[in-house]
Amino acid sequence: MCYTKSYDLVINGLEVGGGSIRNDKFFLQKKVLLISLNIFELSYNFNFFLNSLKYSAPVHGGVAFGLDRFLIIILGINNFKFISILPKNNSYNCFFSKAPNFIF
Repeated sequence: MCYTKSYDLVINGLEVGGGSIRNDKFFLQKKVLLISLNIFELSYNFNFFLNSLKYSAPVHGGVAFGLDRFLIIILGINNFKFISILPKNNSYNCFFSKAPNFIF
């Protein structure tokens, strides 16, 4: 069983931000990464990260706020599509970056 330290900022029932304290336990992080990677991919791609955890990297966390969520509250708009910062079409493709798309 795993627990998390996470938090959300909610204004009038609308989540406008959130974050968490990152996993800083070497053995737990290694188990999580081994769910989707084999041991060779893990050591090649994430050895630097696991070594930093092994040698007691400090606990770190972060928070992110949604500017579009704040605008909805400030302007009193009920629909996200009227204030979308990066608009998408009906199939959720971005007009500017053509995402999601293949990387060549």
